[in-house]
Amino acid sequence: QLIEDGLDITLALNNFTMDLEILTPAVSIFPAQVLTGIFTVDQITVDLDALLSMENGELIVEADNIAVDFKNTSILLFDSILPILDEWINEGLDYIEPALLGILETALPFLVEEELSNALGEFSEAFSLDEEFELPALVDGQEPTVLKFQTQPSNVFPTAKSLRFEMAGLSYAVESVRPYSVPGSPMFKTCGPVGDIPTPPPGPMVAALHDDLLNQLTFALWDSGTLNLSLDGDSLADLDLASYGVLLNALQLDGMLPPVIESCDGVMKLQVGDLFLDTDLILLGEAAQFSMWLQVEATIEFATQENDEGVTELVFELENFDSLVMEVVTNQGMFEGDDAGLVDLIGNTMLPLLLDNLAGDALALEIPAIDVSELSPDLPEGTALNIDLQAFSRKDAYLAIDAGLK
Repeated sequence: QLIEDGLDITLALNNFTMDLEILTPAVSIFPAQVLTGIFTVDQITVDLDALLSMENGELIVEADNIAVDFKNTSILLFDSILPILDEWINEGLDYIEPALLGILETALPFLVEEELSNALGEFSEAFSLDEEFELPALVDGQEPTVLKFQTQPSNVFPTAKSLRFEMAGLSYAVESVRPYSVPGSPMFKTCGPVGDIPTPPPGPMVAALHDDLLNQLTFALWDSGTLNLSLDGDSLADLDLASYGVLLNALQLDGMLPPVIESCDGVMKLQVGDLFLDTDLILLGEAAQFSMWLQVEATIEFATQENDEGVTELVFELENFDSLVMEVVTNQGMFEGDDAGLVDLIGNTMLPLLLDNLAGDALALEIPAIDVSELSPDLPEGTALNIDLQAFSRKDAYLAIDAGLK
């Protein structure tokens, strides 16, 4: 049972037995001998508070308020080599039994501490992730983007109503080809408070991702060079715009800043600034060359899906563009002198298709099952709890995910 700072544990051991060997010294004419026997207790009840804490990612269990009760104890010694001494020896057991009970009363709480620490440690380690996932290349011939996603338990907060694990998280590009020198991914400095997730949660479980971790993901995309492309010829065949009367000859995309996730109004937005586009194309048989700066803002939605292995994934999806600002730098050919027409072509045709190929539903995080087979020897190997993602919401600087177990 959960209590403030830990767990209230009551453990009952029925029909406890312990083999005995007692060395009796030589006395007068009687030689030394080893007496064998058995110590039995009908029931041992251990009640204690297991206080939980964490240091350097390691779960620490400390027993407190310990009470140990013994019901119906007995010691039976088997016949000695001198049966005449049995009665005298059995009378001496009145002094041995309290010593044995004292040993058990001291040792059992430590055993409970160790077993509980191992079991809860295995449980918390189930949330330690070290995952790699691939984002398909924007066009054929390019290598996919590989991102790393890691978590590690860093603290534990037990209350009478909930057990909360705090995790350290990290995401980065496996191969960094950082286009510009920057210190790193941005930290949470938005218009709202950092806040906290609901404790206790409204349902069986809630998981929360801080915006800092989400921005590490978007930074990793940029750090991998995903937003920096230089394409021509056959490499553009995958971007089929022929149905719009567009034939691309060359395209350069230069993302000078990493995308940023913000949630000032309680809705998650992806913002991309200082994105430079330079292209050479043929539109309806006429040549056009132009370049421009782009700033884009789009709403992020979340969903779940099962991958080919049947594992649940958390999927990030870009919805409609909420804001699209374009600043034309050069404009030659068909749209020369008509920047407004060029902006309409890019905003309503080319850019949505380009970014849909880039993002879409490609960013998916695998939700691992929690292996509980080591919590008890009675559980078959491979027994696991699966996390059932149910609802998504915003809570200040956190994406909160209501979930259950199945």
